[in-house]
This record gives sequence, C-alpha cells and structure tokens, in this order.
Amino acid sequence: MKNRRQDTDPDGVIQVLSYSSDAVDHIRVEAGLDSRWVIYRSASVAEAVDALQATAIPVIIADSDSPASRWRDLLERIQQLPEPPALILASWLADERLWAEALNLGAYDVLTKPFERHELIRSVTGAWLHWHSLRDQRRRTLRDRRAVAQWNAAPG
Repeated sequence: MKNRRQDTDPDGVIQVLSYSSDAVDHIRVEAGLDSRWVIYRSASVAEAVDALQATAIPVIIADSDSPASRWRDLLERIQQLPEPPALILASWLADERLWAEALNLGAYDVLTKPFERHELIRSVTGAWLHWHSLRDQRRRTLRDRRAVAQWNAAPG
C-alpha cells in the first residue's frame, strides 16, 4: 500500500480518480485536464476504495451510464471515509432526475458527456475547493474538541 500523500504536491498537482468501466471515459477525463492533475483510473468500487485508502484523492469523476456503474455504492463507501472526496457524476443524459438524485445523495456535481473542457475544469476545481474547505473545517472541529476535552480533564 502506498503512503498517504498530500492532496496537492508542492508544485500544485491535484489527484483525481476517474471511475468507469469504459476506458474511453478515462481518456476523456485525461484529455480534459492538463498537467496540474494526476488522474488515477478505477473500473470497480473495490479498486476505487483501494486507491482512496492508499492516496489522498480529493475528487472523483464517476460514470453513471454503464450497466456496470455502481456510483451509488461508491458514494456510500466514500462517505464513510474520514475525509471523503467530492464526487462528480458524468452522464450522457444529465437530466433533472439524475441531478436531483445525485445531489440529494451527496454528490458534488453532475456533468454531461462529452465534456466541454472549461466545464470539466470548472467542476473539478470547484469540487477540490469544496473538499479542501470541508477538510479544513473537520480538522478545526476535531482540534477544538480535543482542546475542550483537555481543558475539561485538567485538574482544578
């Protein structure tokens, strides 16, 4: 298992997980993002969870179209992680039903395939900023709780 890394390397590279059983989806994600992004590929929920446990990946782009896609299972699994990544769904038919379901279940965004490069970058950047903000908030809350517990445990 790899060591956990920062969400960004010192040179500003950000990790993204592309989750799809279709290799073409991975190619589309890679083509839409430039060298600031490191793209990991996953074709199954188990592979995705393994990658997430080995590496701090803040954003997932998940296919919602293929019969093998189990984005709901993936979303459920990532929500159990200490610092769950932001999930962006990708679909050929990003209709209101999918939008409502995805956002109600906790996804960050829904993108229509094929990706328009600026929309992909906008969504992934926004998802990273959202994840980063939530991560910092969780860490401050945990630090505050520890400080209160130490203060309450102090004699006197």
